[in-house]
Amino acid sequence: MAVVRSGYSCPLCKRQTGDTNEVVADSGHLRCSKVDAHQFPDMSDFMDMRPTLDFKQEQPRPQAQPGHVPLTVRVPLSVKNAIDSKYGDKADGIVAGILLMMAEGECLVVRDTDLARIATVLPEKPKDSSHLFGMMMALKFELDEAKQSAELAAKEVKAYEGMSPGMVMVNLGDQYAAAQHRASADELPLKVACEKWLKNGLENSWF
Repeated sequence: MAVVRSGYSCPLCKRQTGDTNEVVADSGHLRCSKVDAHQFPDMSDFMDMRPTLDFKQEQPRPQAQPGHVPLTVRVPLSVKNAIDSKYGDKADGIVAGILLMMAEGECLVVRDTDLARIATVLPEKPKDSSHLFGMMMALKFELDEAKQSAELAAKEVKAYEGMSPGMVMVNLGDQYAAAQHRASADELPLKVACEKWLKNGLENSWF
């Protein structure tokens, strides 16, 4: 049976001599890797002795997928350290995914500063290319809808002017409330009041 490292120090060695010897699992029980007489057949009794984790066990690297081959790329040490720190064991898969996109066609890499600028224009910061495309399409649909509304309004104005020669449509804008108040004071409908004021203005050269 294979001997398996536990990472724990032998509590008996530490107590008797101060030595730090690792405990291993062998043939179904725990024992000291240096002193054969230090056996721990019961796991509960072993843990009651409060052993300490003094040995760091190496984490096995993920196994390569079938058909995948290693690719050596020289980068600055700071870049490698940053990637290892940020992605850890996932780094190989993430870098492989980026290389796959580069091999399939053109690949656009957006710097973090530019991504922050994009987030000020779009509803939120895009999580990936699909998310970015979705938000762009949503904005396009909103723009198309606004254009259609504007075109329809323009057609309605032309149709109205064609049916009523001599009549125009006026956009009061931020003066609407003031005009409404003055028309109410004159006890006139707003439309009639605006026609009256416009005619008087033209007749008396107020413009």
